[in-house]
Amino acid sequence: MIVVMIVSMLAADAPAPTPSEAAVLFDQGRAAFKADDFEKACPAFARSYELEPVLGTLLNWATCLEKQKRFASAWLRFNDAVTWAQRTHEAEREQFARDHAKTLRPSVSWLAFTSSVEVEVLVDDKPVHVSSIAVPVPVDVGSHRARLEQSGFEPWSSTVEVQKAGQTVTVVVPAKRVVFAEQLAPPPMPPVSTSSAPPVTRQAAPGVQTETHMGRLTGGVTLIISGSLISIAAGAGLAWSFSTYDLLQKQRAGSPNPELNVSREDFARLQWVPAVSWVGVGVGAAALITGIVLATTSKSVVVSPTVGPNGTSGLVVSGRF
Repeated sequence: MIVVMIVSMLAADAPAPTPSEAAVLFDQGRAAFKADDFEKACPAFARSYELEPVLGTLLNWATCLEKQKRFASAWLRFNDAVTWAQRTHEAEREQFARDHAKTLRPSVSWLAFTSSVEVEVLVDDKPVHVSSIAVPVPVDVGSHRARLEQSGFEPWSSTVEVQKAGQTVTVVVPAKRVVFAEQLAPPPMPPVSTSSAPPVTRQAAPGVQTETHMGRLTGGVTLIISGSLISIAAGAGLAWSFSTYDLLQKQRAGSPNPELNVSREDFARLQWVPAVSWVGVGVGAAALITGIVLATTSKSVVVSPTVGPNGTSGLVVSGRF
């Protein structure tokens, strides 16, 4: 009996576990949300999720953003929640997030960035790879700042105003390359020779060519093989890009099929894979054409016997182009 009393006294004196900072912020967010104080609730949910990523916190954060009419931010978080719930097999939460994402989709606004050259633009301090193919970026209604601070290009910035939900605003990035002073200077003049001696020409020995052209044939074959491999890889990248972009369009249209969802990783890849693939197509085609020209312009091939200084014999093969 005495032992039981001592144990009970020790248990009563033991301190209660202190809740984590993430749990405290989540409780503060829930209290503010119930009081319709979304300006306080949403940052609390965001900070709690940053400290301790939990699906429940993510869903509360997305719902709070929806209440603030920040439709693009809420849509992105609900899509993240769909992917998370699929991975953890939580069907009820998955359906909840999917229904909200589908409802929000028509209200999402977009900034479509395009540029004549490939550059990286900061959109609200987040990097976006921009090329000749328009890159859509989901944004909330309001002002958004785009900046170009890439080395080799003139600095550029612009504030874009999105005035209503569901609006798409196209932004053309005027990427101007920096021209340095040394690029404008004329090349130096070659030195003038004051010697009156006639130029000396080297005479080739019989059966030996002063220039070896067989390297052209080898180089041409190498370029043909390299160009073919690059073109195949670029074609695969374009095929993936077109397929993924088609899935993205279906997802934006509100397709209920989970298999049609494009992950955030694929969405990020879609911003640079098409541009790199088109560059690969151009490089591969250039390599193929150059290789074919080098490999097919030989006019004749000369085979001459030769004897080395140590008595060994052989053949010298050369081509004329």
